[in-house]
Amino acid sequence: NCCQTNPTYKTKPHSSEVVKIETKNKLQTSIKIGRLMFDRSHSDYNKFNFMSTILGGYFGSRLMKNIREDKGYTYGIYSAIEAWNNGGFFYISADVGKELTQKTLHEIYKEINLLKSQEVPPAELKMVKNYILGQSLNLIDGPFATAQFIKTLYTKHLDIEDFQNHIQEIKNMSSKDVIETANMYLDTNTFTTVLVGGLSA
Repeated sequence: NCCQTNPTYKTKPHSSEVVKIETKNKLQTSIKIGRLMFDRSHSDYNKFNFMSTILGGYFGSRLMKNIREDKGYTYGIYSAIEAWNNGGFFYISADVGKELTQKTLHEIYKEINLLKSQEVPPAELKMVKNYILGQSLNLIDGPFATAQFIKTLYTKHLDIEDFQNHIQEIKNMSSKDVIETANMYLDTNTFTTVLVGGLSA
């Protein structure tokens, strides 16, 4: 214990970087787009998570409807924010045929720009609120889920008041909040794109 030190976390400045890694799988490409973010205690965490859910956080999300259902470019595409005690990251993930890589990237950026410029329709806003609130209730559904929930609060340095604030913030989310959050954090110049597998010209 006398020799223990707190680890130092170093991060690089945000930059628009594309990393390409070719593998033996020449037919398919895995796409990861993301950027560093904040931890769960950040004041904008709930807003960002709500916005990310609209974009790609559930089966009826915009990325799924456009790129999976309408275009048929992939079996699945999603976005998420992962939060740790000392930061976090946001990412979009999909696997597509090599020849569809650039088309998929185009549609991803199109959906991001729509989030930044157009109000979310009331029906979609309500649906996402109900989805997130339902997921939140599942966290305390039964003794084992509740125990895991309490463990998560403890390890994330949160308390029950943070959970109550989360519920209230989700209920109060508006289209304006979504647009403001998207414009604040979804700057594509801060995204790192990683392409792995078959690489198109």
